[in-house]
Amino acid sequence: MLGCGPGALVSDAYMLGIEPVTQRPRMDEALDAIMLLLRCEEPVTMKTDWFELRQARLHLAPYTEPHFPIAVASVMTPSGVVAAGRHGLGVLSLGAGLPGGPEALANQWKIAEETAAKHGKRMDRKKWRLVVNVHVAGGRRGGAAPGQARRAARDDHLLRGDARPAAGPLRTIR
Repeated sequence: MLGCGPGALVSDAYMLGIEPVTQRPRMDEALDAIMLLLRCEEPVTMKTDWFELRQARLHLAPYTEPHFPIAVASVMTPSGVVAAGRHGLGVLSLGAGLPGGPEALANQWKIAEETAAKHGKRMDRKKWRLVVNVHVAGGRRGGAAPGQARRAARDDHLLRGDARPAAGPLRTIR
């Protein structure tokens, strides 16, 4: 499976060394290129302000028809479901576990279906994944409090939008 997304936080753009306003347009451009390449119909020539493909082809066509499963991440804004709809792809609804997320799901799916119809595609609910965090404990006595604390820390991190989750330090891999 390929999961696509622009990065939901300003800190994601910072870590990639790009301006936050370019995150979504670049994901759209990259996804357009990926989908053209996966079709394997003809060489792909495409130029953007950050990459260029010249008569590009895949070395190996996807084994599965028409391609392996692909889903686009969606938190709360419609950009993820719009991108999924343009290509008839699955959706990873990361906002499902956030405050206000469950209430937004029906409208997001409606946007995905409308966008898909405009582009001659169809959305499939079997390719829709709701993403929520789950805290698993050995029993009720020790499980509830740590799970609630971790959820609060995660929600705070997502709402603050910084690169340092409150639940613990980031590790640098060298």
